[in-house]
Amino acid sequence: MGYNEMETGLRDVIRKATGYTGTSDAEANVTKGDYRVLGLGVAKAVILVPGPFTKESVAIPRRMAYTWTINVELWLPFQVEIADIATTIRTERQAVLDIIDKWPKLDATAGCLDAFATGGLEPQTWQGENRRWWMQVLPVVVKERVTITLAE
Repeated sequence: MGYNEMETGLRDVIRKATGYTGTSDAEANVTKGDYRVLGLGVAKAVILVPGPFTKESVAIPRRMAYTWTINVELWLPFQVEIADIATTIRTERQAVLDIIDKWPKLDATAGCLDAFATGGLEPQTWQGENRRWWMQVLPVVVKERVTITLAE
């Protein structure tokens, strides 16, 4: 258990939403930190990247509580004007939020107590080599509990 497993669980849950597909990062539009997907001509993409975390001891001898933040970056190709993609922005952002709300334990990911999108950062536009993108970061807080086996 740990961050990687929580991120994998979140990735797999987002892939359950309509239009977010693939069984591997190489062929999917939902990846764990792989920005190369933006160069593949996709109509939308989600890229998961690590955010801050906290850790505390919640029971003796070593029951640990992790609170992971996974930044869900929603990427949509920018068209001529923001008005041209306004409906798409609203629809795709809501689809991602809804699927996370539907699977709060990340489809029974071991150790996951809860996953919750806490809000969204100010949207940005990015200019790639061949394409301009609209991007918004949706921080998802994932709570995990782990029992550590002591070695001493």
